[in-house]
Amino acid sequence: MRVYISERVLMLGHLYRRGCSVFGVLYLFQDWLKTPLPAFGHYKPISYLDTTFDFQLVEGELGRIEHGIFA
Repeated sequence: MRVYISERVLMLGHLYRRGCSVFGVLYLFQDWLKTPLPAFGHYKPISYLDTTFDFQLVEGELGRIEHGIFA
């Protein structure tokens, strides 16, 4: 169980660093995480942080935003 928790903490830390890099400041990234978005079926990105695959979906969307792809 400890390895699982450690992995999640590392993934979350990486995601937050990436989000801050994309949005410039933490609070904008946190707002984005809590906003229902079409890319996630009008669910909040934060609700997609249950599995490694879900983390990758959120990271992928951050990558699209970073490159100016919003659709």
